Amino acid sequence: MSKTINAFVCYHYQKELETIFQQENIQNVNILKYDPVCIRQKMEPVVAKMISETENGCLIADTCVLAQLDQKNIKSNPLNRNVQFGNCLQMIVSKELLEFYASNGGYLVSPGWLSIWKSNLKEWGFDQKTAKQFFSEFANKIILLDSGVDSKSELNLTNFSEFLDLPNQTIPVGLDHFRLIVLNKLSNFQSELKIETLMNQNKLANQQVADYALAFDLVTNLTRMMNESEAIREIDNTFKMLFSPKDTAYVSLQNGKLLNNMPEYASEEKVTKLQHWVTNTNDDYSVNENKDSFLIRISHQSKTLGAAEISQIAFPQYFEKYLNMALSIAPLFGLAISKARTYQQLEEDEVKLQILASTDSLTSLFNRRYFLTALDNEFSRSKRYHSSLSAIMMDIDHFKLVNDNYGHAVGDKVLIELANIISGELRKSDIAARLGGDEFIILLPETNQENALIFSNRLRNNIEKTLTSYQSGPVSITTSIGVAEINNDCKTPEDLLHHCDQALYDSKNKGRNIVTAWEK
Repeated sequence: MSKTINAFVCYHYQKELETIFQQENIQNVNILKYDPVCIRQKMEPVVAKMISETENGCLIADTCVLAQLDQKNIKSNPLNRNVQFGNCLQMIVSKELLEFYASNGGYLVSPGWLSIWKSNLKEWGFDQKTAKQFFSEFANKIILLDSGVDSKSELNLTNFSEFLDLPNQTIPVGLDHFRLIVLNKLSNFQSELKIETLMNQNKLANQQVADYALAFDLVTNLTRMMNESEAIREIDNTFKMLFSPKDTAYVSLQNGKLLNNMPEYASEEKVTKLQHWVTNTNDDYSVNENKDSFLIRISHQSKTLGAAEISQIAFPQYFEKYLNMALSIAPLFGLAISKARTYQQLEEDEVKLQILASTDSLTSLFNRRYFLTALDNEFSRSKRYHSSLSAIMMDIDHFKLVNDNYGHAVGDKVLIELANIISGELRKSDIAARLGGDEFIILLPETNQENALIFSNRLRNNIEKTLTSYQSGPVSITTSIGVAEINNDCKTPEDLLHHCDQALYDSKNKGRNIVTAWEK
């Protein structure tokens, strides 16, 4: 029988933890909430006493909470564990994203904090006047990191932001970040308890205890694997270390479909056999007639993730013991594979989020915010190393007529086509962005004004020659372009943009469809 774990969590994140455990169908875990220590300062002794007197406790808290609690009492129970965060909001979002939003003036809140925002402000001693004054000193908006567990979060956000007279924004972050951290720590805790239970049950069988200790020592490395291929290699190495088989094979599955196999050179016959067995039976294992080889299912929470074949073990007289050992550690293999997949998915989602935050949704070029950050960096580098830096600003001539004559759908397609032409002309170091509407800008590091003019004229010619066909008929466009290079008159990045804008204005006054360089 597995031991019950008591998970202590701040009231602000109770719903998130409950939702994760419910979605993951996690059993034998009690959730015990404690009042927010950061709000109610007199709660530290109560929380510390509650944790120290509870067996198998797992405290989920930030550095601030852990620093305030009596660590001597908490650590007096060797079976207690801490899941520590630098900031409690790092439970639901990464540190990098947290710093990004905070550095742009956002005051970040969670659904749990928002649900009792009035009492939180009261505990801090604020009325509306003092709260407005306090928050206005460092925040320009209220940002809700929405984990999706409270249907009233948007209403609470609106009421709180109106109370402070600040704008608000919702960032849907979900639960994957918190889920990965909690499940990782919980699985480690559960693994330790399982090891303890197994060792207690096998005190009379010293050799068997030693074998299991070796097995779980090897499995411990799996908890560090954040990539499924690495986890599979570690599983394969574990089988080889424990059973000394002549051959091993592994197939990775998702929804019954083959993802990959190991070793890569495994015969098609062996891979097909293993895949057929795991997808057409419900058995956890299968033994061959000679009882020196077996197949074993790798699963997690009733989902089959893969299967392994261990062939011709070196000491078949110990076959039953080896099989039982494999069945005992197979759930940990499944947990490791599941965790690695979750981590990989989180990484992919985070990359997508970063792309969404930095790119224009229509053209896939960089957006204005990303460009201005890149401009600051390149401007500083150019000044520091006395290197060339040019910028090109352009817009479409009479773009309003395109929208009026052909419709906004065609106008959008024209913008996309123009962005594709720009992208085709860029070097790896160049940075192109859509500033808004039909206005685009390109930054050319290590490029003087003469070469920037050559680039701009080539780009303008390519755009003019491109005739795009749509259902409403062919559409051709021209562009006006302004070019400027960093010089002694450019004291700030804004000066360079201003020079580009002036040069673009001159191109329009000269009749459009031309390139003009800025002149003092």
